[in-house]
Amino acid sequence: GISRTTLADEFVTAARMGGGLTLWEALALLRQGFVHAFLPAAAREALLARADGDVYRCADATDDDRKLAGSSGELDSFA
Repeated sequence: GISRTTLADEFVTAARMGGGLTLWEALALLRQGFVHAFLPAAAREALLARADGDVYRCADATDDDRKLAGSSGELDSFA
């Protein structure tokens, strides 16, 4: 709220600055936020399942786009 950024945006910025954080590493960091959320277990599990589903859909879409473009299916780093 104060700095008009999100944790996800900060991870992306850090990845670009450091050059060594891959997309999967950034996603793993974000996922840990859901794993350790201060919520009742049922709500946390539902949120985690939704987040995992979103990640897999994005990964599949990225993989499909790369296949169409003729590149590898590997996800690149942010750098």
